Amino acid sequence: MSDKRPVLVLCGATATGKTALAVALAARYRMEVISADARQVYAGMEVGTAAPTPEQLARVRHHAVAMLQPGTSWSAADFARFAQSVIEAMPPTTLPVVVGGAGLYITALTDGLSPELEPTPARVRLAVQRIIDLEGKDAAWERLCAVDRAAAERYADRNPRRIQRALEYHATTGRPISETWQHAPLEVPFETIRVGLTMPRERLYSIINQRCNAMLPGLLEETQALLGAGLSPSDQCMQTVGYAECVAYLAGSQSRAETLAQFQQSTRRYAKRQETWFKRDQRITWFDALSPTLVADVDAFLLQCGLHAYHLTGIP
Repeated sequence: MSDKRPVLVLCGATATGKTALAVALAARYRMEVISADARQVYAGMEVGTAAPTPEQLARVRHHAVAMLQPGTSWSAADFARFAQSVIEAMPPTTLPVVVGGAGLYITALTDGLSPELEPTPARVRLAVQRIIDLEGKDAAWERLCAVDRAAAERYADRNPRRIQRALEYHATTGRPISETWQHAPLEVPFETIRVGLTMPRERLYSIINQRCNAMLPGLLEETQALLGAGLSPSDQCMQTVGYAECVAYLAGSQSRAETLAQFQQSTRRYAKRQETWFKRDQRITWFDALSPTLVADVDAFLLQCGLHAYHLTGIP
């Protein structure tokens, strides 16, 4: 370990048990959790985001969970700034633990942001959002090609959120967002220890299918409540896996069985993208999420990393 403050990162694909591991470790460490999930930050989306349960929240303090109203803008840069402020406010005897599967959010916090990035004015964000709503993500991607070919090539999967951010940056600054990739990121004032959870893909997909099936009734109710509260199906948070499928069902355009099948498929695809993202990071030490000794194994690893000062002595 360096002289910088240590921060533990628990990452991996959805449904690998990251939150459960964090709560189990809280019985052994003085720690607080920061949720690195792009949607758990929103209140009223607990079912669809598999947010920590009330019991889990009671066992260890969580940050960035249900603290914003759906529809409020929340980006990787917003998360990084918020999480860093939370870490700085924690007592020096408390271990910050970042838990989640949003690779971009974790990277923004732990590897630093480009000093060139800046907040988007609300009027610009709304204008770009209207373009995407009216023209669709494919047309928005074509707009990006015209102003920033390098960003368009990187976002060839046509992820609407990333396209939107790139168009917002260009509209705000008049420069391509790809130019910021050439600048060294701002140095972060802490040192990360990275733990990843993994399991055989067939087993992960089976767990995902079962979890989606169990979540669907509550997710449908949650989606209906969000729409009833005035959210549009085109709002950023409603494009989340699960909610988009439920919107189609509630609109009468597909059956419940079709909705479940699409929800499961979208979640499996998301998990695969998460695995691809995290597997590129050679700094992650991987653990078998299905191991009966997982908590003890991770505990031993963290002590090897020098986290004795945060350990609650006397607990086996």
